[in-house]
Amino acid sequence: MSNHNPSQTKEQARDTAGYAAKETKDSAKKMAEETRHAWSQAKEEPTPTGIQGALENLPAPVYLYATFGSMAASLLLRLMGKREFANFIGLWPPTIVALAMMNKSLRPSREM
Repeated sequence: MSNHNPSQTKEQARDTAGYAAKETKDSAKKMAEETRHAWSQAKEEPTPTGIQGALENLPAPVYLYATFGSMAASLLLRLMGKREFANFIGLWPPTIVALAMMNKSLRPSREM
């Protein structure tokens, strides 16, 4: 027979959930800081080189969130009856993915 204490199991689950939430929060803060840094770099040097540097410094999840966000925005606009604008926004995901792939090919050592 097992002598597991249900209250210990609940405490362990709470500790694990708390740790995961803290890690997620820290990761989101780091990604936000890296994104702010990349855009400030583009503002300081609004040339193709500066913009390319900003795109290279964006964290990989930003591309993913932008892709899914534009898909969701396109769907919502379509449901609202704004068909032409929805089609326009719907063309953004391939461009965002292409930027992500360009970034990956320029910086293959960075994790994507």
